[in-house]
Amino acid sequence: NGPVGDLPYSFMHHLREALLELDTEDKHTKLVHRVHSLEFPYRMIKSGFYMGNGPDLAFYPMPTHEELRREHNSWWRSANL
Repeated sequence: NGPVGDLPYSFMHHLREALLELDTEDKHTKLVHRVHSLEFPYRMIKSGFYMGNGPDLAFYPMPTHEELRREHNSWWRSANL
């Protein structure tokens, strides 16, 4: 539960329709995020990034809040929290 504006998806009508379809017993999956944004808020990252290419998967951890404040203060102040 939270404000719609906190969701990283701008097509609320499509999201609502997808969720309503999943409410039926005959539908178990639904593609929702069809358009990828080049920007995303820090709150979506939290612990880090996963990057995959076929069978390979790498994890790049996000620094702690303290480390970001101490070593990357300019970025930290500009981050969309």
